[in-house]
Amino acid sequence: MKLYLAPVQGITTACFRGVFAARAGGIDRYFSPFVSAAKTHAVQSSLLKDIFPERQGALSLVPQILGNDGAAFVMFARVI
Repeated sequence: MKLYLAPVQGITTACFRGVFAARAGGIDRYFSPFVSAAKTHAVQSSLLKDIFPERQGALSLVPQILGNDGAAFVMFARVI
């Protein structure tokens, strides 16, 4: 059985995920809070930094991207 950790906006940050993995462990994949690809200029830099692969260490994080513009989605996915 695989266990996934769902996001809670403002709580399940990279720091939380790292501490949770160190203390409890057992999670196969972590999911980030949703980030809008349509408003990339309005996305908080702290949220972007939180989903960058460098911040995850050995954890498997799935960024959740929302949007209705394919080009913006692809551009945003390439950034992260």
